[in-house]
Amino acid sequence: MSRPQRLKALAQLTRLPAGFTAVSNILAAQFIATGGTPVWSEALLLVMASLALYHAGMVLNDCFDFATDARERPARPLPAGLIPRRGAWALGWGLLLGGLAAAAAAGPRALAVAALLAVLVVAYDGFFKGTRLGPLAMAACRYTNWLLGFSLVALGTEQLLLALPIGLYIVGVTTLGRQETGTPARLGIAMAALALAAALAVILVLWWRGTLPFPWLPLVVIPAGGYLLWRHLGLMVHGDAGAVRGLMTVLILGVIPLDALLVLGAGLPWQALAVLALLVPARLLARAIYVT
Repeated sequence: MSRPQRLKALAQLTRLPAGFTAVSNILAAQFIATGGTPVWSEALLLVMASLALYHAGMVLNDCFDFATDARERPARPLPAGLIPRRGAWALGWGLLLGGLAAAAAAGPRALAVAALLAVLVVAYDGFFKGTRLGPLAMAACRYTNWLLGFSLVALGTEQLLLALPIGLYIVGVTTLGRQETGTPARLGIAMAALALAAALAVILVLWWRGTLPFPWLPLVVIPAGGYLLWRHLGLMVHGDAGAVRGLMTVLILGVIPLDALLVLGAGLPWQALAVLALLVPARLLARAIYVT
């Protein structure tokens, strides 16, 4: 196998394009926490910690899922033999430890949040993924990643509420992801749409209570909700597993616009554009490397 092939297999194993969504979580929280002026040396440590923990989760996911992927997704790097299983295990645990080290360099509160995130990542990959608690466990990982972005300030009620939309959004994305193989279930698609609608509804509540003060925020949130509902209705009417995978790519990378929306809601339009710009490299990479 050539070096470019090995690098592509590694990028697929780590879901490289989706890593930009972890970065957007951290940057969005940092922009909101600091009023748009992060201390970049500290923010960079949080970004490094988040990326390492996120990619660790992706690698360990495939390690734990080897038998299932061998049956249902034999072309993936591990069942295809493109990357040794022992090396993948070492990479996953190494990234996890690297993420904790970067968080420790940022400070004790960041380390505490990162340690919780690491536990949640392993718990999801190894225990909860195939259970009814799977979507909630995955949402807890992404919710905690947002809190990692806030971890250089005091974590109070406002920070806990601001991270709630991303948690609900990931409940929907994970629920829909369970329809990627076989015949999609209409109930599963409907439940995913409900969770995504709840995420946007919480943003409107935060706007109404003044937590997100940008005056025109509903003019962005409502059309976004309509688009998501339309896409899910299309899946319910004539969707198949391939259509679900297509929408999943949109939704996974859609974490970036959602983060940008929250930054805009905080009254930071230029910083929101900076977060949204992460969508460009993520989309370009996603053309060659799957993210689901």
